[in-house]
Amino acid sequence: MRNIKDVALQTHTCLYSRDTTHQRNAIRSNYSTKAEFNDPLVSAKGWREIEAQFKTFTYFSGISIANVKIYECNYADHDTVLIESRVTFVLFYLIKLPLYIVSKFEFDASSRVTRHTDIWSVMDILSGIWFVGWFYNGFRRMLGNIVSKIMG
Repeated sequence: MRNIKDVALQTHTCLYSRDTTHQRNAIRSNYSTKAEFNDPLVSAKGWREIEAQFKTFTYFSGISIANVKIYECNYADHDTVLIESRVTFVLFYLIKLPLYIVSKFEFDASSRVTRHTDIWSVMDILSGIWFVGWFYNGFRRMLGNIVSKIMG
C-alpha cells in the first residue's frame, strides 16, 4: 500500500507547477477516475476536467511553493491528508500573488484520491496585488467603520 502522505505531497508539488505533463501524470497516477476537485471558484469531476483546472497555471510566468506543512487524518470511511502551503503566483514577471492554500486530499482504500479540495481566500489574492490591495484594504476598513457605527 502506498504512503498517502507521500502521494499527496508529490501530487501537490506536480499540480502547483507549470508543467502540464507532470500535472497529467500526477492526476492519472494518483486520482480515481471519478475524483472531484473543488476550490472557491471551480468544481471539476474526472481526470479531464481536473487536468484542465491546473493547466491554467501555465499562463503564470512563475509559481513557487513554500512553508509546506503536512498532516494525516484517519476517519472510519476514508483517510485524509491536509497540506498547508504558501503558493506564490507570478504574473508578467512582475506581480507576485502570494496565496495561503490548504489542500485537502481524501483517499479511498486503494490509496487513490477521491476528492481534492483547495481552501483559500479571495482577500489574500486582492490584498496581494499592490495597487488593487491598497484600495481593497481601504474599502474593507471603511465598510467596517460604517457597519460599526450603524450597528454599534
